Amino acid sequence: METEKLSLKARKIITGRLERAARLKEADLFLMNLSLPQEFKYRSVSEVQTVMVKGAFDALAFSVELGLFTKQEATEYWKELHDQFSQIWPGGAVA
Repeated sequence: METEKLSLKARKIITGRLERAARLKEADLFLMNLSLPQEFKYRSVSEVQTVMVKGAFDALAFSVELGLFTKQEATEYWKELHDQFSQIWPGGAVA
């Protein structure tokens, strides 16, 4: 029961991160870069989106390690996310 709750919470966090990435605009990029040193500034919205997609993947992988998802569940969920957020996906289709 507790694992189910945590799994659902992980899904919400991961999906939320990708929803935020999909909504990013140039103004958001400008605000993010204001507080960063020159060498760490993002060059484009797509660069930030790529970082956020990779972060979501890392969160999902960590959730598998915690036992919140089986590898098969995680794979299916990741494919669902790819279909839902394909516009921000770096590197094209998932096989």
